[in-house]
Amino acid sequence: MSLQAQVPNPTVSSSCSLLFIFEKKKEEGEEKEEEEEEEEEEEEEKKKKKEEEEEEEEEEEEEEEEEEEEEEEEDLFYHWI
Repeated sequence: MSLQAQVPNPTVSSSCSLLFIFEKKKEEGEEKEEEEEEEEEEEEEKKKKKEEEEEEEEEEEEEEEEEEEEEEEEDLFYHWI
């Protein structure tokens, strides 16, 4: 057994360490990116839901106004009779 075989190659060792660190950072970055995308999607869903609720409220208000106008017209009509 030669002495050279027992001593680890520092270049290969440090390259492997750097590669491992790079891969780990890359994975962490991808995970963070996925989390940000999920948060954005949740915010968009909340906005859509809020907009839908506002539209429903507006429709309800319009219906109420129409009903009130119809009642007023009926009252006026019956008043003239």
